[in-house]
Amino acid sequence: MIVFVPMFMACSSPPPLPEGVVVSEASAPVPYTVEQLSAFNQVGRTYVFRVESAAAPAMRRTMRFDEVDGEGAWVVSTIGLWDQEEALADSTRSYQRWEELQSHAAYPAGETTRVWSNVELPSGSVQCVLYTVSESEDRVTKACFNVDTAGPPVYTAQFDGATAVFSMTLQSNGM
Repeated sequence: MIVFVPMFMACSSPPPLPEGVVVSEASAPVPYTVEQLSAFNQVGRTYVFRVESAAAPAMRRTMRFDEVDGEGAWVVSTIGLWDQEEALADSTRSYQRWEELQSHAAYPAGETTRVWSNVELPSGSVQCVLYTVSESEDRVTKACFNVDTAGPPVYTAQFDGATAVFSMTLQSNGM
């Protein structure tokens, strides 16, 4: 279970949120520039996530940066059961422009709030900017972006009311 801990609740006021990058007036600021994304996600950068949903057994999603250039990266994605090493299907390899990767964090401005938070991951506590997106009266998406690493959210989940219908939690991030 992931626990979000609001930061700086004692006497001090929280530091200002990172300004983020405005990519569109219709979107809340995204956490990283394309330059930050390309600098951090070099050849070999690999993200391993545990994916959980009520409708399926726990899965392992791996994304590895296979080739990079100034415009984008070739990313190899693999999915398998969490407790098994082999993939459920062949890996996919697709080219993603840095702007496309950046746009994955472009949530609607009017429905999105951003606050400091800590999230507890298997590797320990991570300071993050938590995006909460109210998609409808009952559906909310939460995405927590590590302020020290330019990449996908370290945790993301979709809730119907208080019930998590999907979550994806970073397990490891290395070269």
